[in-house]
Amino acid sequence: MQFLKPGASVPLILWILCIVTALPSGSFAEVILSEFLAAPGSDWSGDGIIDWRDDEWVEIVNRGDSPVELGDYWISDSVSDPACRFRFSGVLEPDSLIWVTGAEARAWQLDMGLGGAGLSLRNSGGEVVLYRDEGEEVIEVSRIDYLTYQAEYRRSFGRFPVESEEWVLFDGYNLYHGQQTPGSTGCMPSPGRENECESLAVEEADWSRLKQRY
Repeated sequence: MQFLKPGASVPLILWILCIVTALPSGSFAEVILSEFLAAPGSDWSGDGIIDWRDDEWVEIVNRGDSPVELGDYWISDSVSDPACRFRFSGVLEPDSLIWVTGAEARAWQLDMGLGGAGLSLRNSGGEVVLYRDEGEEVIEVSRIDYLTYQAEYRRSFGRFPVESEEWVLFDGYNLYHGQQTPGSTGCMPSPGRENECESLAVEEADWSRLKQRY
């Protein structure tokens, strides 16, 4: 604890405190996983071929209010053995997202001499992890553990809405009829776009009906 010395100017100290507390708070970045698809049945990479490895994808979003340099961020398919499947680059602006396909991951791995496994997302359940290098440390930034039914053919799994911590099925291509939670929404996968559920592939449903399913 510090005490004022005799003769110290109280108004001056209060004035300094007022200036400090009036300074704007610092901006922040929050880069997190937002959606992924492990069992593709569409040509998500755009090369004209549907491939189980090249058409997987993972999406991340910046929920903060400042741009993020992505060079320190990378994707892995494992917590126990976190091999780098893809390292991001460039700048991610606030409220923006970016997605990477297995084809892009495989091309990066080949350039780096790291083989060509791609994103290597397991269809039998597993995890997707976003890491960040911080000096000599590796920080787990964002992680989602998923079950088999959440990664089945043509289903993606993502936050809805992206501002929340809730993950739901985007199973418009392959509706889930089981009883596990979260259940079917009929929403369509949306790589590179904000997660939404305005148009359903099989049936129309309002928000209250969607909530009743999970």
